[in-house]
Amino acid sequence: MKIALDAGHGGNNPGAIGLNGLQEKTVNLNVALMTGQLLKQHTNMDVYYTRSTDIDIPLANRADYANSVSADYFISFHCNSNANTSYNGTETLIYRRGGPAERLAQSVQTAIVAQLGTKNNGITERPELAVLRRTVMPAILIEMAFVSNPQNANILENRQDAVARGIYKGICAFLGLTPILPVRFTYNGQQVATFNPSEAASGAAMPVFAVRPQPAPVPPKQYPSPAPMMPQSPAPMMPNSPATVPPELNTDLPPGSRTHTKDNNTHQPSAFDEYMKAVRERFDASMNSIK
Repeated sequence: MKIALDAGHGGNNPGAIGLNGLQEKTVNLNVALMTGQLLKQHTNMDVYYTRSTDIDIPLANRADYANSVSADYFISFHCNSNANTSYNGTETLIYRRGGPAERLAQSVQTAIVAQLGTKNNGITERPELAVLRRTVMPAILIEMAFVSNPQNANILENRQDAVARGIYKGICAFLGLTPILPVRFTYNGQQVATFNPSEAASGAAMPVFAVRPQPAPVPPKQYPSPAPMMPQSPAPMMPNSPATVPPELNTDLPPGSRTHTKDNNTHQPSAFDEYMKAVRERFDASMNSIK
């Protein structure tokens, strides 16, 4: 199976310029590259890009390239725009009704609207468009949403991976394939996988991510119950002999005593006692002289 993906505009041709300077050419390229990487996950699926970098390719050359590689289907990526910013929604264009191109367009249109919640503007015949007129295989042109509408522009700028998923789901439904969708997720507060358009352009395979399981909770460690505490009998109180009684606890000393001897309780006046005695004597003498 060969599918040609055509990112509209590019290079000096930005296409429509929407809110906050959003350029159609950038959205077209990113979504086309993402869609291609999703398709490459399937075996026997060959994806061809009319452009994979920011260059402008003439319309005729885009169709001629798809014809030269004998693509089975041609899908062109575009964004819509209108001076009236209330205009919004998704639309898919075809050369004429009644063939496989219309069935492919209907499948993709339905999937995008379901994925993004955009307004369904239906399928429209546009036989004058070169990429639909010159291609020899079934061809569709997707107007993903309006860059000029605030809600649509937010989707086109910040949810390009979701747009690609919608288109991819529609292609899979048409071809009878089971979608293989990568899952973006965070683990321990860090984002694990992101899409890099430059890697897609180089042909690197887009890995399929699965939600990494959280580690199983570790059960609390079980400790053996402590042995019961047995009451302990208090040690018997042994009377102290007089010789080992600390001086400060010896109640046999006369009141006010500051020193003692172990052998007897005779009071030995200290130098401080002698000094205080002299002070009292002086005081007494002074009082007597006053009388």
